[in-house]
Parts: sequence; structure tokens; C-alpha cells
Amino acid sequence: MNLGILGGGSFGMALAVHLSRNGHTVMVWEIDTKRVDYIKKNKKHDLLPQAQIPPSLIFSSDISVITDCPVVLVAVPSQFVADSCQQAKEYLKKDTIVVCCSKGFDPERKQVLYLCMKEVLRNAVAVLSGPSHAEELVHGKLTGVVIASEHKNIYEQ
Repeated sequence: MNLGILGGGSFGMALAVHLSRNGHTVMVWEIDTKRVDYIKKNKKHDLLPQAQIPPSLIFSSDISVITDCPVVLVAVPSQFVADSCQQAKEYLKKDTIVVCCSKGFDPERKQVLYLCMKEVLRNAVAVLSGPSHAEELVHGKLTGVVIASEHKNIYEQ
């Protein structure tokens, strides 16, 4: 399955590596073109240099890279969630599932990120939460996370 990730920071990268290990082709949008260029040139990540970048990871600073992804994970810093979702909105199909992997609150709206995403998007939104760290996830260490949503169709993916 093609999966999209908004955010190529440490947690977005760790999620991308993990999902790639499980057989998915992962499209990662990263707004920082220098980071994208660095990853493409060096085949490593600047914040997680120990991460082995599988060939099934596609990095781009063009947000349209997520167009054909039935599931898109949002892993950008909390203050950029609303703007990133607004930018991604036109590339999401009606039935695309969006998973909030960012932590914290929207500083402008003063609300949890899930509610912010529901406000911006017309898609089904889920939340991934739990005690996980990018460094552990990228090394394949055990971690526990939960996905929750009001939409039952999310659990079919």
C-alpha cells in the first residue's frame, strides 16, 4: 500500500522507515528542501543518521507526492499541523484516512490537534498516541501505540 507522511523530521522519518520495513511504499513530504536534498544525496537523515533509508521511501518537497495515498500520517510540529493540512487538503481524496501523529496543541486555536485537523479537513481523522520515541522506532525496538478514531472504517485499513 502507498502511504503518505506529512513531515520528514525525526518522528516522520522513523514512521516512514518502520512502515517501509513492513512492505509499504512511503511518500514523505518535507517542507525543508535542504533536508530533502540532504536525504536524497546522502541516503541518510540529518536528525536520525543511524536510520537505514529503504529504497521504497520517496522524499519530496512537493506536497502532491501524497496524492495517491489512501492513508496519510501527519507528523509535523504542532504549530504547523493546521497549515500543513490546509496545503494537503487539495491532494487528499474524499476517502483518504488521515492520522494525527503530531503531539501537542494548536497554539493559535488553543485546541488538541485532532480537533484542529477535523476543522480543516473533510476526511476521517484518527489519532496515533503512545509512549514512542523516534530513535527507538527507527531501530525496531518494541513500542506501544494506539490508534483511535470516531470513524469505524479506519480500522479496516
